[in-house]
Amino acid sequence: MRRRTFVAAVLLLCGAILQGQGRFRGWTIVPLPHLPGAIFSEALAVNGRGEAVGWSGATFETAHAVLWRDGAAVDLGTLGGPQSRAWGINDRGQVVGEAQVASGDFHAFLWEDGVMHDLADAGPFNRAFAINERGEVAGHYQLQNLLWRDGALTELTGLITARDVNDRTEIAGALAADDAGTVHPAMWRDGIALDLGLPLGASFGAAWAINKRGVVVGETDGPAFRWENGTMVVLPPLIPFGGTFALDVDDSGFLVVGNSMSDPNGIGGNPHAVVWLGRRPIDLGTLPGDTISSAWAIDDKGRFIAGFSTDATSFGRAVMWTPR
Repeated sequence: MRRRTFVAAVLLLCGAILQGQGRFRGWTIVPLPHLPGAIFSEALAVNGRGEAVGWSGATFETAHAVLWRDGAAVDLGTLGGPQSRAWGINDRGQVVGEAQVASGDFHAFLWEDGVMHDLADAGPFNRAFAINERGEVAGHYQLQNLLWRDGALTELTGLITARDVNDRTEIAGALAADDAGTVHPAMWRDGIALDLGLPLGASFGAAWAINKRGVVVGETDGPAFRWENGTMVVLPPLIPFGGTFALDVDDSGFLVVGNSMSDPNGIGGNPHAVVWLGRRPIDLGTLPGDTISSAWAIDDKGRFIAGFSTDATSFGRAVMWTPR
C-alpha cells in the first residue's frame, strides 16, 4: 500500500510538472540576433521573463556582454577595455559577468538599470558567474572563490570553483577531495564545502548549477549527474556511450539541460542540446543547416532554455528554445 501511494505521488508530481510545460508539447528553437557588426553570439543564462544574456562580437577579443530583451540585442558595454561577457541574470533583470578595464585586467561586474558596476571595488574579483534573487553573486578571483553580498566579499573556503548560487546562499562548484587534487562536485553551505561524491566509474567532476531546493547538476569524466539529498543519479545520453554534460536545472528539479552526443545520421553524430525530463533525454536539435548545439541554461520555472547553435564552420548563434 505504501509503495502504491509513493508511485501515485510521483505520477501526480510529474503530471503537474508536464502540465506546467504545456503538457509537454516541446520547445521551439528561435535564433537571437547578433550585435551590429558581430559574426557570433552565445546565450549563457536566462530568467523567468525570457530575458537571456551572453556575449556577441566580430572577434572574441572585442566581444561584448549582451542582454536579449523583447527580441533585441542590447550591448551592455565594458568597464573601459575591449571585451566583456555576461554569465548570469536574475528575475529582477540584474546581470553579472566579467569585463575588461582599461589596463586589460578582467573585473567582475553587476549591470542593472543601464549601468555596469565594477564589483572589484570591494576587492580583487575577476569573474561573476551567477546571481540569485537576493542579489548575491558567486564568482572568483584567480583561484580564490568568492561570494559578493551587499558590497562585501566572502571567501568560499574549501571550493576550487563556484558556478551557481541559489536563494538560500547554497553554492554549486567543486572541491579538491584529497591531497592529490582529485576534483569532486561540491556544494558550499553555511561556511562548509560538502563533497557530493561521484557516480560509479567517474574519477573527477564538478557541479554547475543548484536550484532553490538544493538539487545540484553537473559533469564528470563519465556521465552527467543530478544530486539531491545525498543521492546522485546518472543522466543517460541520447545514444549509447555518448558523452553528457548537465549545465542547469529548473526549480522543480525535474528538468535538466545541457548537451549530449547525438546520432541523427548513424555516423557518430555531434553534441546536441538536450533536456532531461527526469532521466529521459530529449534532443532539442539545432537551427536548420546546423549540426551542433548546446543548452546552457533554463529558467527557474522550466519555460525558457538558452544556448547556441552552429554548423561547426562558423562561430555560432545564440538561440532560445521556447515552449510550443
